[in-house]
Amino acid sequence: MAALLPWIAVIVTVIAGWALIKRYSTHMVLFFAGFVILICVALMSDASFLRKRRSAFLRLRGVVPSARRMPSNSSRSPSRNSGSMT
Repeated sequence: MAALLPWIAVIVTVIAGWALIKRYSTHMVLFFAGFVILICVALMSDASFLRKRRSAFLRLRGVVPSARRMPSNSSRSPSRNSGSMT
């Protein structure tokens, strides 16, 4: 079914190009062409590309409890650059 989407996009683009050549209102032609493609994508997609994790925005707002924090680097041994270079 997703293989049909590029063909729909090509058809909508050709119709939009024809309408622009015929001097229909540019704003309305481009708006409706984009709207038709957007609706087709929304109806045909399965949203499998979306991440399954919760948003960091919700954790910052306190809606979702935050995960355990990683220990800070201050308790580690001194850095590699603390010695002299030879």
